[in-house]
Amino acid sequence: WSLAFETTERVGGNGLEPVGGYGWGGAYGSVYRVDPSARLVLVLMLNQLPNATDIRSKFQTLVHQAVVPE
Repeated sequence: WSLAFETTERVGGNGLEPVGGYGWGGAYGSVYRVDPSARLVLVLMLNQLPNATDIRSKFQTLVHQAVVPE
């Protein structure tokens, strides 16, 4: 982590994110992720406080399962 920006450095380190993926998570639940290997950008805009839901992780998992070939 660096200034609220993260990178994935090992397989399984961040769910289904591949090595080299990076992104940012907002305080109110929004998320921005980039998967360079799949040429994929994920953006989920939420405005939720307190952020007591797992929608961010579900969103990322469902998008990867739907569009990234295994």
